[in-house]
Amino acid sequence: MAKTKKTTLKDRLKQHLIKYDKIKKIEKTANKIQEAAKAKKHIQNHNKIQLYSTQDKILLIGEGNFSFAKSLAEKLGTGKNILATCLDSEKDLFTKYEDCQDIISRFKELGGTVMFSIDCAKLLKTKAIKNQKFTKIVFNFPHAGAGIADKDRNVRINQELLLSFFNEASGLLTNDNTPKKITKKKKNLQKNIKKRSKQYEESDSEVETEVKSSENPGLLDFDENGDDLGYEDSKPQTNQINTNVDGEIHVTLKSGEPYDSWNIRSIAKKSGKIAIKTTVKFDVAEYPGYEHRRTLGFKTGLSVGENSEVVNKSPKTFVFVRKESLRS
Repeated sequence: MAKTKKTTLKDRLKQHLIKYDKIKKIEKTANKIQEAAKAKKHIQNHNKIQLYSTQDKILLIGEGNFSFAKSLAEKLGTGKNILATCLDSEKDLFTKYEDCQDIISRFKELGGTVMFSIDCAKLLKTKAIKNQKFTKIVFNFPHAGAGIADKDRNVRINQELLLSFFNEASGLLTNDNTPKKITKKKKNLQKNIKKRSKQYEESDSEVETEVKSSENPGLLDFDENGDDLGYEDSKPQTNQINTNVDGEIHVTLKSGEPYDSWNIRSIAKKSGKIAIKTTVKFDVAEYPGYEHRRTLGFKTGLSVGENSEVVNKSPKTFVFVRKESLRS
């Protein structure tokens, strides 16, 4: 009869540790799969964001052949809420982009407005624009077009361009001045706050209660966790232009060099006026008929068609808002 090998405490502990390690590896793998699934779902939802609507008042900066303006107007079903501009004069534009005349004509048919010789660094000094407010100011693929071979100098010039644009555009954004109305929940909360404040005043407690009020005396917007305390927005639910919103600046850039070296987030921070809100993948397929054009125009042998230059660079749109709107 064969003898049964006696299992020692050390052996049992070793087996237990082996099983424990296997379980931990399985759990770690499962967590990675779960996190990847969540990230994928977040990206999918994020990319479904509709950046523009007929309620927006849109200013397009630095249009090339105006194909984005036309595509956006067709997408919205109207161009009446779009002002599209370019730096070139009308004569220079038609020379650089042979296809733009028909494109502009179609854009105007949809109700769009076109302005030539508009410098993004002098928007607040431009008579036709300086007194207007926009919910969306869009600058797709900005580039100084200086043609400088030195990489560092090229980066600096484009950073200066972005900084000047941010300083000007931030002054043209709309503010959310929508009146709020207080709800029953809000009224009860306000009574409780007053009651507790009175109790604190009558006691010898060293605790100080700070009640922050909104523009409407005696009302609170959010609690200390940022949760809504009972306001109801009275924003219009129609397709009419609504300027009672916090406006946004959209800048679309290609990924990779030299664009990554522009450090657009840092430039926005340097302006002291705006802050990053989010980033969204720029999907060319969302804008049928849009054809990216370089600042120097379309040059046979140098420029490429079918947006391959853009698509291959994984472009994304940086969404900026006034710093004050993030704190409100």
